[in-house]
Amino acid sequence: MRARPDRALSLTGLPKSGAIIWGNLSGPTVTVFSDFTCGYCRALSGVLTELNVRVVERPISILGSRALSERVYCAKDPARALRRAYAGDTLEPANCDTSGLDANEKFAAANGIAGTPVIVRSDGAMIEGYRPKDALAAWLKGAR
Repeated sequence: MRARPDRALSLTGLPKSGAIIWGNLSGPTVTVFSDFTCGYCRALSGVLTELNVRVVERPISILGSRALSERVYCAKDPARALRRAYAGDTLEPANCDTSGLDANEKFAAANGIAGTPVIVRSDGAMIEGYRPKDALAAWLKGAR
């Protein structure tokens, strides 16, 4: 599938909180709106690891997974907890300020994001849904 050229998404206004940053911290950046119970999101995380990019993952609870999002987000090591969540591991409850997750969900609703994953390039171009490695690599190269 191709990205719709008319579909761009400005991430301006999203707070830094709400993001879980992982991957190659000096690599090209991609933002992903995801749900930890989404199989396509799990598959995408593997592809993004292979592509060696910096991922700004923004959990949203499309599939009723808010409690899991909070456990990942509030973990001592959210990037590790994210990998464990995608692996289906049980995570211990943790408490923290979850207003960043609220901001992700509010932003998603305001911008018509009703499914996951949604992938946003550094230039604001976005695609919805999983893409295999080669297709995603080609799309990412289109960033200005």
